Amino acid sequence: MFVTAKVAKKFLMHEPFFVEGFEYQFISVEPHEDWAIDIVVNVVLPKKGQSFVTEKFSYDIHYIIKRFGDYFGSGISYNEKILVDGKPVPEKGVYINEEDQDEIINSLNGNMSNFSIMNMNTNYDTYRVRGSLTWEKPNKRFYQVNEEIDFYFYYNVSDVVVNNGELNVNPTKINEFASTLNDRLQDNDQFRDKIVDNIYMVLEPSTKIENLEVYFNANYFLKRINGEEYNPTSPEMGFKWNMFIE
Repeated sequence: MFVTAKVAKKFLMHEPFFVEGFEYQFISVEPHEDWAIDIVVNVVLPKKGQSFVTEKFSYDIHYIIKRFGDYFGSGISYNEKILVDGKPVPEKGVYINEEDQDEIINSLNGNMSNFSIMNMNTNYDTYRVRGSLTWEKPNKRFYQVNEEIDFYFYYNVSDVVVNNGELNVNPTKINEFASTLNDRLQDNDQFRDKIVDNIYMVLEPSTKIENLEVYFNANYFLKRINGEEYNPTSPEMGFKWNMFIE
């Protein structure tokens, strides 16, 4: 393996590798006992300070090492350490800059400015509810890396129309209605998928994760209805007749 490490060092450190605009500089290649190599790779971003997901870098490094292994005639085991523009990566390998965070909100406000849902309650009463949406970033956490990359949003609802205007929201039941609406939208996979599609549309051009198993998840919470903050209550299984007036 020491022979392999010497050859790998010469091959990998001879010149940078370029993949989809990312520059991979192997700045250290050393033997690890007699069965692997330790590598340190500095990734130069196409645009300084842009968003990134280091799983993309690991994916590219794997195929660079594989290309060397194919040339050498054997598989190569390795341990990697990644730097981005010469600096350590975030603890969980994801960085989304403020510009992209703002663009995600702009995309939601442009592409998801309204909603329409239909709900049948336990009494088989059917309610069709539609209205306008605006989206906000939380003051603190916007994203968090778990098994997926979780995003957090506030949304506001206005201009509510029920059953094509045949019903209005009962002002005395506004909190019960809003809590149930929030629950119905949180349980709506199609609505959630549209949010995720907007996140992906903004981040894919910089992160290049289309072919990777990197998943986004959207967490969204109603903040205001008709311009007023509401007091959450326990949501009902569906909209109830007393939430509305003619």
